[in-house]
Amino acid sequence: MTRALCLGWLTCAMVLAQSGPQSRPPAVPDHVLYWFLFDHISTQDRLAAARAAAGQQADEIKNYYQKTIGLSAADFQPLHDISIGCQVVVAAQDAAAARVIKSFRAQLTAAKPGSPLPSPPPVLDTMQQQRNNSVLNCMDQLKQRLTPAGLLKVDTYVHQQLSRNVSTQKPAASVRATGTAPVKPRSHEPRNLGDK
Repeated sequence: MTRALCLGWLTCAMVLAQSGPQSRPPAVPDHVLYWFLFDHISTQDRLAAARAAAGQQADEIKNYYQKTIGLSAADFQPLHDISIGCQVVVAAQDAAAARVIKSFRAQLTAAKPGSPLPSPPPVLDTMQQQRNNSVLNCMDQLKQRLTPAGLLKVDTYVHQQLSRNVSTQKPAASVRATGTAPVKPRSHEPRNLGDK
């Protein structure tokens, strides 16, 4: 019994040693966190406008982030305007990327099972960098237009509150690891024994 426990512990220790230290997931880049803030503010703005158009109370939705972050009206207005502008620019970039992705997916769909997959279009890397730069530019605008106290409040909110709900995730490795199109599953329909 003792020998079995020792072997079990030794095996466990070896597995842990081979897997290395347990690491935390990588930190989410600032531009991703700020994009979520900009997108949320833009979404709140659209929801508030829809409620107002329907004759319903919309102030609570429209002012949610101003109150939650604790910003003055003078600091919230530039945050609001930059968020709306950023969402418009990034939405156009996302639409362009979606067209490239749709075309690439059509190539994948046409691939024969087990055949080598084409590489993703390199233009997607360029488009992602342009998208990231757009958000970084909006972050720079915040630095120029908000008071230092307002900017500190926004940054604190982003890193202490918003970051709790955002994590990074690795892309699915199944296709990337094999480099071939997935094999279609066999049909589970009964076969006639005479069929070969």
